[in-house]
Amino acid sequence: IWQQNLNTSSDAQHCILSGPQTAKDWDIVAIQEPTIDTKGNTRATPDWHVVYPTQRYTHTKRSCAVTLVHKRLNTNSWRQLPFPSADVVVIQFTGTFGKLTLLNIYNDGTKQDTPPTLRQYLEDHIQLVRPTAEDHMIWLGDLNCHHTLWEEECNHHLCETQEAQTHAQAWIELMAEYGMCQALPKDLPTLQSTSSGNWTRPDNVICTDN
Repeated sequence: IWQQNLNTSSDAQHCILSGPQTAKDWDIVAIQEPTIDTKGNTRATPDWHVVYPTQRYTHTKRSCAVTLVHKRLNTNSWRQLPFPSADVVVIQFTGTFGKLTLLNIYNDGTKQDTPPTLRQYLEDHIQLVRPTAEDHMIWLGDLNCHHTLWEEECNHHLCETQEAQTHAQAWIELMAEYGMCQALPKDLPTLQSTSSGNWTRPDNVICTDN
């Protein structure tokens, strides 16, 4: 799985998808803030199934998450699950491992409205998303929040405000409720600021602990 926030850059999206190794080495490309044209579509090569949020046409805002599934994956092995947001794409894979539900998430840094939506969705649909304790979930994407559980110590100033603590706590509580853990080690940054050059961790990968 390749996960990246592209900040709507068409050049970055082209570089990823046209690279000779991407279609060869990766089964899933989970994009946040993809490039979207005037018709509401993104760009992809013929190697991929493009999966948009199920509410892409019922929301006025453009889709902030798109998931590409490689066409070598049998279409009988995966399906999209509906989610009440234009910022989240949910795909469920089925195989010898059981079921794996992948949530590609963009959490608006200003609204921070994805955690309550995700909480309600899981309360209503957990038997669909994770039918048994042996099945799996992965939440990944741009969570747009900072906490000392994943940020480097040099970024402590990003984590100490009341607002930052409140935003991060919503995710931490969800992780605890559903037996999730961080797949990326602490102090591993995912974003370099173009203005300051500093590295931070607004993105995360969270998975069931089994």
